[in-house]
Amino acid sequence: MTKKRTLPGPATAPFTGDDLCAYAWDVDRIVWRDNVPFYATLELGGIERGRSAAHFLWNDTDTGANYQMFMADAVDLMRSPAGVQAGKVTGWWIVVKRGANYGVARLMPALVPDDVMAAHHE
Repeated sequence: MTKKRTLPGPATAPFTGDDLCAYAWDVDRIVWRDNVPFYATLELGGIERGRSAAHFLWNDTDTGANYQMFMADAVDLMRSPAGVQAGKVTGWWIVVKRGANYGVARLMPALVPDDVMAAHHE
């Protein structure tokens, strides 16, 4: 049975290929995907400043997918017990939205729906 909790973030998120779009700019290339929590090891790739937001750049070490992370979420991550070790961090992630921009944030395992958690462990 799925936990009866509301997940943070929008219901769908914009992607081009495997990469999360920082904002929905090229509607012809964007694929809107359901915003489902995912488990991954992310490696810090750098920082970038856009028109309205600065963010950290992360790369999924298994799939090669690229994600942005808002600075506030990166600070929360660095202060968390999980932290970042040698530029990498493993855990559950979800897409969040601030204004017109998208990024990933760490998701506490207690918020991951049971069916998603079970699929990860199969």
